[in-house]
Amino acid sequence: MVELPKVEADYHSLKAETYLRILLCFCGIGCALAVVPLFMPRSWIYSIHEWLGLGGFPSQPIAEYLARFCSGLCAVYGGLLIQLSRDVRCYSGIIRYQTFAIMLLSLSLVFMGMFAGMPLFWLIIDAGSVWLVCTASLWLQKYVKIY
Repeated sequence: MVELPKVEADYHSLKAETYLRILLCFCGIGCALAVVPLFMPRSWIYSIHEWLGLGGFPSQPIAEYLARFCSGLCAVYGGLLIQLSRDVRCYSGIIRYQTFAIMLLSLSLVFMGMFAGMPLFWLIIDAGSVWLVCTASLWLQKYVKIY
């Protein structure tokens, strides 16, 4: 097997690092946008829920609380991804952990969503996008030099 010269190997490592930083930052910004539903009026939540084809939004206070809590948690996670993107070498262990944790959570939510009667298109788009991004993150991490 032919070994790459050190300069070329460093170039590929820096390239992977840059792509990983962009991926984490892009996903972080997308997740951070969940701060909008955290503060949106209740009527908007009801309208969006119906527009998505999920029927009427439950009127019990716990449903609204959980929806807003989930949005807030997603926004915080987005902030974490943005912070992790600042130094992918230093935070490589945390990046790898959160990647596997999100993949496991996504897989378990597919089964819970099927049991709860969520539309199949919802589960496929949700889990598929998570696994696509997480797989790309793990692949890029293979090429990033760690301190």
